[in-house]
Amino acid sequence: EKYSSSELPIVMVTAKNRTSDLIKGFEAGANDYLSKPFSKDEIIARIRSNLILKESYQALAENLKLKTELEERKQTEQELKIVQRRLTLMLDAVDDAMVVVNESGEITCCNLPFEGVTGFPTSELLGLPVSRLFSGEKKGLKNEIDQLIDSSEIKPGSTKELQGYIYKGHERVKLSCSVL
Repeated sequence: EKYSSSELPIVMVTAKNRTSDLIKGFEAGANDYLSKPFSKDEIIARIRSNLILKESYQALAENLKLKTELEERKQTEQELKIVQRRLTLMLDAVDDAMVVVNESGEITCCNLPFEGVTGFPTSELLGLPVSRLFSGEKKGLKNEIDQLIDSSEIKPGSTKELQGYIYKGHERVKLSCSVL
């Protein structure tokens, strides 16, 4: 197997001090060298410094990997925000109050009529468990939503439409839920 100089540091011990001999050693993969005669303390110090350098390379590689992952996540998040915004614009064109709920039961998107029905702005609704919006006489729909979310009927990437009613004051309002 071959290892890079950062993975397996090599300290060359040589009796030769000519520059051409040292260059050959470095070209063969050495990280450092000691000329004979050398002291025990000197070789220990050189080995320690090369091991510290190895750890630094490993930390740098890990940091670069994390930086790449972070950039990929930022890009994905940006793409999801664009998709969410497009979905919101499409939902806003619908007269019925509509909300998009993920498989965890959290609101991921809703339209303006849904804001009007609930009395909450989108900023307060996003991430909120949809079941928190239903109580009292509306428990039937809440239970139906909870069962739908918990059922194996919903597979990742699929959509399930659920329609029901919630009450705004004494007014009965039709509600459509899409569980993604």
